[in-house]
Amino acid sequence: MSFRKLISIILISISLYIFFIVGNTFVPIEALGIPAIIGADIEMITKDTVKYKFQSSVYNYSNNKLNKNFVLEGEGTTIGKTREDRQLQESSRFLPGLEKVMVIGEAMANYGITNLIDILFATETVTDNTLCVVCKGESKDTVNFPVEGYSNSGDYIEGMVRGLSTYNFFSNNYKLMDIYVRLDSEGRNVVLPFIEIKDNKLKINGMAVFKKDKLVTVLDIYNTKLMNILREKNVMGILSIQKSSKEYIDFYAKSKRKVSCVKKEDEYIFNIDIKLSGDVISNNIYYDLSNSPDKIEAFEKEMSDKIEKMCKEFISKMQNQYKTDMLELGRVAAAKYGRSSGVDWNEIVSKSKINVSVSTKVKKFGRGDY
Repeated sequence: MSFRKLISIILISISLYIFFIVGNTFVPIEALGIPAIIGADIEMITKDTVKYKFQSSVYNYSNNKLNKNFVLEGEGTTIGKTREDRQLQESSRFLPGLEKVMVIGEAMANYGITNLIDILFATETVTDNTLCVVCKGESKDTVNFPVEGYSNSGDYIEGMVRGLSTYNFFSNNYKLMDIYVRLDSEGRNVVLPFIEIKDNKLKINGMAVFKKDKLVTVLDIYNTKLMNILREKNVMGILSIQKSSKEYIDFYAKSKRKVSCVKKEDEYIFNIDIKLSGDVISNNIYYDLSNSPDKIEAFEKEMSDKIEKMCKEFISKMQNQYKTDMLELGRVAAAKYGRSSGVDWNEIVSKSKINVSVSTKVKKFGRGDY
């Protein structure tokens, strides 16, 4: 499909959507301010008072052509007032809700995202499929960041987030709808990709973990991979056993988890079963691996033992340092033993016994050894 045809399809889709939501009244695309990406920041005025600052990178259409985006900023003592302020700078009617990406600044995440989510949920034009990330520092830097070949950073970040499910065991549950569900569900916590500008590039460097509506920590990529393996059901990534720069084996695996829970008196015991299956994509340790069942079994055991040890170390840190149910184990317990009990599942899970078992199965060896 040519780029011109793709743009035409996008314009027609947007126009049809607008046609139905504004009372079947046609509105030219040039008369609307359609955001590609929105950034949410706050500025602390006093201990109990904040100023909300929202940035929007808006598609600029003229003569049926897409020109370079421009960024508008709205400020206010409420989030609604930021829309008022932004419209005073806009040459067309601003239409919130069609943005591809929402970037939450670090200060906003620390302060709490309930007010932000409330107004987005209440706004009829907001699409629940907007992708969400947390950024280092202020979101305005990410929103304004120029990416070569893209009219705005939102188009680029959208591709980054959608591509995460290929490696590092990320899921695809980082949309507004996923936040709605997790904020209001017992035994669940929000996690979002954490993005920062590093070496003059946008890069996802880990995961922002929330306790209720507030940011509790940012995990690096190493610990993000472990959390994802323990938390998600069907995710993919690369696991390695490395003895030196020349001796290593890479395993491209799909991870499946199964969780069970038993309660003995007042103690909860969780059992997490991780099954890894996939392909050996490089091998400089096990000679003639594909033709040796004994070596395959030895590799599978070595990989299982390594990942199991890493997972146990992560769980210990989760329970003792972060004291947060990053794995949504409370959801499993609540489903089995009853919801609305009033217990704090973050506290319960932090004190519970959590067992982990990992099994590995090699499916393919690529072309074989070179």
